[in-house]
Amino acid sequence: MNLEPEQLQLLVDLVEAERSVPREQREKFIVAHSMGPPGVQLIHPGWKDKERRVFEGDLETLASLGLLYSGFGWRDTPVYHVSPEGFEYYRGVMSSHQAPAQQAEEKVRSYVDSARFHSRYPSAFKKWLEADSLLWSDDSAGNQTTIGHLCREAMQEFGTQLVAIAKTPNADANPSKTVARIRAVITARRPALGEKRVQFLDALLAFWGAVADLSQRQEHGGQKAGQQLTFQDGFRRASSFQVPA
Repeated sequence: MNLEPEQLQLLVDLVEAERSVPREQREKFIVAHSMGPPGVQLIHPGWKDKERRVFEGDLETLASLGLLYSGFGWRDTPVYHVSPEGFEYYRGVMSSHQAPAQQAEEKVRSYVDSARFHSRYPSAFKKWLEADSLLWSDDSAGNQTTIGHLCREAMQEFGTQLVAIAKTPNADANPSKTVARIRAVITARRPALGEKRVQFLDALLAFWGAVADLSQRQEHGGQKAGQQLTFQDGFRRASSFQVPA
């Protein structure tokens, strides 16, 4: 499917705007024809740039390709929303078109996806895979607390399995103390690791601890009045799951 760059970017922006809103609160994109520069404006709770104008023909093209559903609302106002095919096309685009920073991130994620990690830490891998699957589902906005919970469990499972593999008897017995448990493993293996590697692991462990705290906050975030979790919250948690040792 050949799209012009502007059409592809518009589809990406529409998908991310729609996914930023909990499924039960989603609305269709309303096309507003107004005086001013060429193009039309879009009205939608997830569409942040209210002043942005887009070429209406691009919306029509995306709809003709099945990536959007089109219709008419009040007073025959054109409306659109992303189709399942649009979400699927978006997933394909995001996995194949990566900027250098995204490629670096994907390289790190490939370690988690590897057969070695899967075989050594099966429970942690399973939890992370569930979180990643929910993140890219059509209703990811409604599953943010679950994504946070799964990421937190994945980190705890990793810590438990690492302690068992490294046979570190003095590690904290509380599974939730992931930083302390992993630090115990690093300390026990310090002579074999060497100072340079230990320094790197210590720095990475600080990042790991921050991710653990954020996962816990996300897990309970949906229960706090006035705090609404979004797709970006889930993305930060699931994409930050990395192996510190």
